Amino acid sequence: MFLCLTLVGLITLLLKIKDKKTSYFLLKVNGWAVYTMLILMSLVDWDILIVTHNIEHYKQLSNKRKEIDIAFLLLMADKTLPILQAHRKELPLTPEDSQKLAMRIHYFLKTQAKYSFWSWTYEEEQAVLSLRKDLYKVEIK
Repeated sequence: MFLCLTLVGLITLLLKIKDKKTSYFLLKVNGWAVYTMLILMSLVDWDILIVTHNIEHYKQLSNKRKEIDIAFLLLMADKTLPILQAHRKELPLTPEDSQKLAMRIHYFLKTQAKYSFWSWTYEEEQAVLSLRKDLYKVEIK
């Protein structure tokens, strides 16, 4: 993202010098470039992308170098909880980490039940449905 914005800045600077444009032109075009980049960056769900990438990378590592920062993954947004729950058996969770994950899931489901439709988001609704389905499977077994 930074390199793209730097490239746009260099191109606009060259246009300013070549075509004798004003500083206003430089600020306007670069401002729109930054604004567009911020909008494009907001379209990506970074939390889910980071958690999924870290877990996939962990699974591909050799046994000697297998390391993953579980504490970092447990600090991610609530919408990542179904991913962590789905890969619970594959991750090297300590008993404390496993308890933290279970407590976060319990707290998330408890607080979501209290929310009204004003607080509704699609990602959290999908997370609730996935976690409830997973809990239902555990209770049946």
